[in-house]
Formats: sequence, C-alpha cells, structure tokens
Amino acid sequence: MMAALSHRGPDGAEVVVRGTVGLGCQHFWTTAEDIGSRQPVERAGGALSVLFDGRIDNRRELLQKLGLPGRTTDAEVVLNGYVLWGEGLFERLLGPFAIAVHERFGSRTVCARDAMGERSLFYSRTPRVLVIASEETALLSHPEVSSDPDEESVARHFALAAPRGGSTFYAAVRELKPGVVLRFDAQGESERRFWTPPEAPLRYRRVEEYAEHFGELLESSVACRMRSATPAAVLMSGGLDSSSLAAVAARGLAKAEPPARLPVISWIFDELESCDERPYMDAMVRAHDLRPVRILCDDAWPLRFGAASWPRDPNTPLNNPYRLLLDRAYRATGEQGGRVLLTGWFGDLLYGGIGEWWADLVRDGRLGEACVELIRSWRGGDSRNRSLRPVRSALAAWTRRWRPLRPPGLDRHSWLTTAARQRLNGWREAPDRAGRLLTGSHQWYAKAEARAAAQFQVDVRHPFWDRRLVEFALAVPRFVLFRPGREKHVLREALADDLPLLVRDRRAQSSLAELFRRGIMEREVGEMEAVLENRAASWRRYVSPDWLWALLHDR
Repeated sequence: MMAALSHRGPDGAEVVVRGTVGLGCQHFWTTAEDIGSRQPVERAGGALSVLFDGRIDNRRELLQKLGLPGRTTDAEVVLNGYVLWGEGLFERLLGPFAIAVHERFGSRTVCARDAMGERSLFYSRTPRVLVIASEETALLSHPEVSSDPDEESVARHFALAAPRGGSTFYAAVRELKPGVVLRFDAQGESERRFWTPPEAPLRYRRVEEYAEHFGELLESSVACRMRSATPAAVLMSGGLDSSSLAAVAARGLAKAEPPARLPVISWIFDELESCDERPYMDAMVRAHDLRPVRILCDDAWPLRFGAASWPRDPNTPLNNPYRLLLDRAYRATGEQGGRVLLTGWFGDLLYGGIGEWWADLVRDGRLGEACVELIRSWRGGDSRNRSLRPVRSALAAWTRRWRPLRPPGLDRHSWLTTAARQRLNGWREAPDRAGRLLTGSHQWYAKAEARAAAQFQVDVRHPFWDRRLVEFALAVPRFVLFRPGREKHVLREALADDLPLLVRDRRAQSSLAELFRRGIMEREVGEMEAVLENRAASWRRYVSPDWLWALLHDR
C-alpha cells in the first residue's frame, strides 16, 4: 500500500505496526513547520495516533487556544485539538485536510475530510479488515480489496457526471464525503456531517461593501496558500481568475521582509494564435513586476507521442486532454526551486446562478437599478433577445420549484449505449446551486491533478476553492456575482485597483480548442482510429463507436 503512494513521499516514509493495526505516512513537506517532522503523531505510546494530510489555515487561532508554540506542525495541532475537543475539532478546522485518528483502547478509528473535499480519503471494509488510504490504488494493493469496477460510476463517467456521492470507480472502495466524520468502532460504522452550506443570506446596503468583503476573503485565501517553505508560484494565463491571484500574491510578497518577486508560470503559443494570451500576461508582468516563466506549448497537443504512452491515472479514467501542458507547468515549478503552485481553477464555479441576477435585484428592492440594467441589456445587443432574457430568467427562477425535475441531458446523451443509459440508475443533477457547487466532476479532476502534480513533487493549491469564498458566493444575491457584460462582477470590483485595464475589462476568453484540434483531429487521427477500431475495448459497452467515428471525421 505504501509503495502505491510512493509519489507522495519525496521526504521519506514512516510505518508503525502494533498488533493488528498498521499506520503509514508518505512525507511531503511544503511548509516550514513540517520540515523534519514524522507521522503518525502519537500520545501515550500509541494509545492515540493521528495521520494528517493537508494544511491548517487558522493555525494561529488554534495554537493560541491550545497553548502551543508557533513551530508546532499542523499534524500536532490536530492531535492536541482532538485530545481537547474530540470530534468537535473538525468543525473548528479551516483549510484542506484528510485525517485518520486511531484510539487503541476501544479500538476506535475516526476519519474526517474538509468541507470542500480538497483532500481525499478512501476506505474499504470487509469482514476481516478496515483499510483506509489517500488514493484508491493503495487500497487495491491490499489482497482483501477487490478491483472490480463500479458499473454505475463508469456509466456516469461516460455521461459526463461524477460518481454518486461516496462511490468510486471501484465497487469495493468508498470515498469519505466532504465535510463528514466517519467512525468505526465495536458498534459498527456511523457518520455525521460537521459542515453544511450556510442558509442565512448576506446582505449589505451598498454594493461596494460586497466587493470589499470578497477582496478581504480572497486576500486571506491567497495568503494561506502562499504559506510555503519554498517560493510559491502562480499558474497564470491572461484570464481574470489567475491574474487576480497573481496580483494579490504579488502585493503580499512586495510587503514581505525582504520583498520578493512572484514567479508566474504561463503557456505561450507562437503558431496557435487563438491559444496565446501574451498581451494580457505582459500587462500583468509590467503592473506587478512579476517574474515570468514562459513555456512554449505549440507541440503539447492531446495524445502527443501516441495513446500507448499517454499518462494514465490508476485511480480514475478521468484525464485532462492538456496533460502535457500541466506536466510542463509542474516541472517548471520545481525548476524554479518551488513545491507550491497556485491556480485559478474553480473560480468559474463561484458565479453560478447567473440567470437569477435580475430577479435578485428586484427581490432586494433595487428597482431603479433593475430598470437601468434592463435598459443597458437592451442597448448592449440584439434587443429581441437580450431585453427579455433577464425577465425570462426571473420567471424561470420563481416558477422552478413547481416544475418537476427531470434528469438533464439524458435525451442528449446520444453517444451512450442502451446498457449505459440503464446503468445511470435514475441519475439527476443536484437540484440546488449549493449541491452543484459542492459536487460534480470538478472535484474528481482536482484529485487527479493532485496526484499528477505529486509526481513532480508539487502541491497544487486552489485559492478560489476556499470554504469562506464558497460560503460568501452561496450567501450573496446573484447580482453581486454577475451583471450583463460583466461576468464575475464582484471580482472585477474587488480587484479594480490591482488589475491592468486590459485584463480587468476583458470580455472574450481564449480557448485551447485549436490545440485540441491539432492533436485529436489532425496529428493524431491515426491513433484515434486505432482506439476506435479496437473491438476488445471495454468502453464499447458504454459508448457507441459509430457516434465517435462520425465525430472524428466531421472535421
């Protein structure tokens, strides 16, 4: 099991076995407090043992309450907090974490996972053993755990949906859900949720107050993720999200003692102009004296070097078609002497529910503002469509509760086989915005990228996937998040003084579609044809080869 997780342990491993209990940790030190530490951390000769993966972002507050010195590791904070508060500790923790606690007397094991699911924890229980690990592949290394696939999860994958909550792609392996405590003891197995999305709305008199609050939360989120024993870098495109993170991080480094320049890692393209964002990157470099690290990626198309050599993840069939771009960014992070890379991923998820912005203006009593925005929407484009769109969205939002929910897109899943449709087992998308925000394939992609980055000894961190920012986005009216022609409205307002005008007022987005076409539809057509012609491939049980074949040659 430890060997299956060796990529997570550039700083060595520790294994402790006592009787029928084995505890192991692959060490990866990314903060100054962690350097030289070993896990598990224990009390009373192993009467209480803790394994911790993650980062505690409110450690200063907890250190003060627990009376611990500043050099205490995050794992030791968890150990001391569990001694004092028991399972009440988990709701006090802020930041990404996966925790396993074993109490030798009473033979009790307690596991917990952070509310956003930034860290992963999987388990399998058979009549003979309880096995827990950070990745599925470690569990599959145990002879008691079957590697048979979960047919429903595979079908959902091909339907572009994540596995059902708690399920994985393996029938015998379960995932601990985010924000949940799971207990194993003599009475059996039980779980409880220690965090739920906020229900109380957040309302301010002035719109500017929302932007100020958002800016403070973003600054705190970035500062927490910049806590690193090595220079942290930002993966920066020319987009609004990653540029905002770079601006906030650079501002913080400029105030540090001694001040430092922020390394920003970016992809550039000399041949594929629609993929290149250098004008926006250059504006950011000039505005904040950034240290640019540019990676030429015209040759990093999907399936470069062939399907047989394409990187695979043993935990999941999910993989990013731009794997080579990401791997080059992780390698560049290490070459700059760093182990931490911040990304703007998941920023788009915060601004959902954009169809309700006009309705929320009316609900909030901002009738004059609603009229102004309606007129602006009318003048901004095709009056036949734009003027009525917010009104239609408002009516849809107000009447949605009376419409029966139907599984979205099932009639559009024309690529699925009949057997795959049947295995979807009545799948439907989460009905509320919080459910869609906190579940979905984005979490599985994040876990896959965490493993991919670990291969290069890099910890990839996502400031926009901070619990405080998510709670803010769920609590504020939608007109705070979106206005016509100003997507991510609150972010633009909060960073108005930090972003160059070219970036802040940017409307159009670049796309890597041209790079995708270069690979899949041009350079690697032969590879794709060979994949489609393989009649022994298991994917044929789920996806129609004829549908894919027609798509491939419809260029």
